[in-house]
Amino acid sequence: MENLKLELYSYAIKELDIDPKKDWEATLLLDTLLRDKHVNEAVQKARLLINSRRAIVIGAGPSVIEDLEYLKNKGIINGSTILAADGASLAYKEFSGLNPDIIVTDLDGFPELEVEMANNGSVPFVHAHGDNMDKLLKYVPMLQCAAGTTQTKETDLVKNYGGFTDGDRAAFIAYSFGAKEIYLAGMSFGDIVGKYSNQKKFEGNIERKKKKLFIGVKMLEALASVSKTPIINVSKSAVEIKGIITVKR
Repeated sequence: MENLKLELYSYAIKELDIDPKKDWEATLLLDTLLRDKHVNEAVQKARLLINSRRAIVIGAGPSVIEDLEYLKNKGIINGSTILAADGASLAYKEFSGLNPDIIVTDLDGFPELEVEMANNGSVPFVHAHGDNMDKLLKYVPMLQCAAGTTQTKETDLVKNYGGFTDGDRAAFIAYSFGAKEIYLAGMSFGDIVGKYSNQKKFEGNIERKKKKLFIGVKMLEALASVSKTPIINVSKSAVEIKGIITVKR
């Protein structure tokens, strides 16, 4: 798995012209910011929430509300652990009136809301990368408890579970912590940017967004290649991902 993570990161670096030195700088910054954030407690709580349970990973794709309705009607949501990827935390809140169990975020969606949810029971996994250091400095100090993630080398408090975008990274976390099944919702990987994504970030640069979505698909294919845990994508009009069961809707 460790070699696979490095290979995938190298691929993302080339595709998006990422500066790995900046990623490492952000990782060190996050490690410092997490010193008083009860990281071990956050990780242990997440492990207890996920281990041997069904996990639902929610992305911010355009079909997310429809997908959640489908899972509800099928009786799949009840008893499942909810991992929301960044802006999908708002989608889940609007759908259910509840906070997600776990929020996986690089803080470019609805960070104020995510901080509020985290300080009211959700477990946040905050990601460090080269262009979000300003957000790390602003929002991590507001958190009472948090875990840290990176896509480069690990530190004592910041870990590399795998993945690149918030959605596929949430799936890697679910796998790493022993989920018995992983369902994907709001993760169609199509060309449309949903309202729960940070649309402003990609205005005038939709090609970069498409590249990130393609990388997300590659990450999930890689996860499926090593996972014995079933991964089922119920996202409406989802692209086919090798090794993942796609529910046609």
